[in-house]
Amino acid sequence: MFHVTAAKIREIDSKARGRFAIPSLVLMENAGIAATEEILRLSADMNIHLRRIAVFSGKGNNGGDGFVVARQLFSRRIPVDVYLLAREEDVKAGETAANLKAVKALGIRVVPIIDHKTLKPVRRYFNYSAVVDAIFGTGFSGTLPPFVAEVVSFLNKTGTPVFSVDIPSGLDATTGKVYDIAVRAAATITFGLPKTGFIKADGPKHTGQVITRNISYPPQLL
Repeated sequence: MFHVTAAKIREIDSKARGRFAIPSLVLMENAGIAATEEILRLSADMNIHLRRIAVFSGKGNNGGDGFVVARQLFSRRIPVDVYLLAREEDVKAGETAANLKAVKALGIRVVPIIDHKTLKPVRRYFNYSAVVDAIFGTGFSGTLPPFVAEVVSFLNKTGTPVFSVDIPSGLDATTGKVYDIAVRAAATITFGLPKTGFIKADGPKHTGQVITRNISYPPQLL
């Protein structure tokens, strides 16, 4: 299977939306459904009883995928909490904001984490059987913001299995470099094609098992 750079997957995504008229909302929904299916399958394989799941979402499109995962888990009667690493008003407009609105309409608990102070109670009462990492996607590069790095450090230390959506947050999708800290995932559910960063530099230490799912990208683009 081909591995692609962050720029190439953005091009594929853009052409899917433009030339092939696949709405962004459909791609996001498909990504969340695919991730949920794999999380359920992998949890069974790993003998993880999903009594409660924490979804950590950013304010961008990767966070939107995480909101869909939260909805899908909730629809399967699996208790889920969403931790939003941003203020609600800062969530990117469009599909991501629409899915956050849907999560809240379902009554799923959404807890903003914006600094050390708001992280403190999360640390104290953290009790989950699995974590979904949907903080940053393939567009990320460089160093995580300090409070996000603190969240990632905490998650890595809990020993709780983490399932990363598309890419472990903090990993450069193209180069595989980790400039400070990145999520150490038990598994990564990536979309379309695996990324070159998964097999370079620090990538293999952070991705865990990699599962690739198509989210309705036309085959001629892949």
